[in-house]
Amino acid sequence: NWDKIYVYSWEYQGNSVTTLLGKWPGTRTTQTITMGNTEYYTITFDPGYTPFDPMIIFNDGQSGVGKHQTEDLVLVNNGIYNKDGLKEVYTNIEKCDSNEVVRVENRTIYASGNIALYNMQGLLVAQGTSQVTAPSAGVYIAICNSRAIKMSLQ
Repeated sequence: NWDKIYVYSWEYQGNSVTTLLGKWPGTRTTQTITMGNTEYYTITFDPGYTPFDPMIIFNDGQSGVGKHQTEDLVLVNNGIYNKDGLKEVYTNIEKCDSNEVVRVENRTIYASGNIALYNMQGLLVAQGTSQVTAPSAGVYIAICNSRAIKMSLQ
């Protein structure tokens, strides 16, 4: 129920704290992705190294656990969170580039932005924004905002 959603992430390194998405309140999320019939805010970042024990807080730009922010949560790669914490982890996510995530459910591909799906003969078989569905099981080339990725769809 927040108009704006910020993500603050950090980790402790010995006696110091390293922030991963800027100073409080963190980075505002504006990009969304639709998976199934649900729209999610998404944020992708690369801290430049593998954090040891990263943490995360979602907030509305203000402090106050419960009303304005979540509790301190453990950051899980490819995690889907709600106000209560980690909801689920998607294991079938593939990177399309640093700003987009592709998720596959059966023959449907979900991604932020435009998607074009080509069969192995190079023919366009599906295109759309946020999601496309392959006409049948098989191997395809998905073009997500000009970046290609090979996928096997069941």
